[in-house]
Amino acid sequence: MKLGFFILPNKDLKKDIIHSKKILLKKYKKHKYLNHFPHCTLYIIEIKNKDYKKFLMSIDKFINIKVNLVLKKIKFFKDDPITNQITYFYDIEKNKNLKYIQKLLIKKYSMFAKKTISKDIKLKWMQKNQINYGYYFVNNKFKPHMTIGSIDKKYKNDQEIKRILNKKINFHQKISQLYLFKINDDRHIHLKSIKLND
Repeated sequence: MKLGFFILPNKDLKKDIIHSKKILLKKYKKHKYLNHFPHCTLYIIEIKNKDYKKFLMSIDKFINIKVNLVLKKIKFFKDDPITNQITYFYDIEKNKNLKYIQKLLIKKYSMFAKKTISKDIKLKWMQKNQINYGYYFVNNKFKPHMTIGSIDKKYKNDQEIKRILNKKINFHQKISQLYLFKINDDRHIHLKSIKLND
C-alpha cells in the first residue's frame, strides 16, 4: 500500500496549475502527471497492508510550525529519474520549514516503510535513500514543487512548452495543514489531515 504526505495549493494557485495542465493536455494527453491533482509531495512510503491500522493511529493531529510558500517561477527537471522525460513544475522557493517537516515525517514514519528497491531504479543515490528512508527524494534531493506534467524530451521546443515556461507567476500561501493520501497509480484517496499549529 502506497501512502503520501502532501501539501495542497490554495484556490488561486490550484486554478493556475490546472490551467497550465490543460494547455499541455490538449497536445500531450497520455503523458505522466498531467491528470494528477495539484499538490506538493513531502514524503511517500509503501507499507505492508497489515501495518495500515497501526500507521493511521500513529498520525499526529498537528505539527507546531509555520510554513509560508512562495512560488515565482515555472521550472523543469531536464531528466526526471522516474519518468525519463522532462518534468515541468511550479517551483517552491527554498524553505527550511518544509525540509524540517519532511525530516519529522521520516523520523516518525519511516519505520513502517518497505525498503525494497525496484529493479527499474539504477541510480545509486536513489537506491541508498530508499533503503535508508523508504523514499528517494530526501535531504539535498528534496526539491519542493507542484508538478504540471512530465513530457517527452522531443517536444521541449514546442510552442506549448515555451508558453508554459514563459508564464509569469507570483503566488504566496500560508500552509495550515498537511494531507495524507492513499495512492493507487493515478488515483489518490484522502485519508487524514494534519494541522500545522502556529
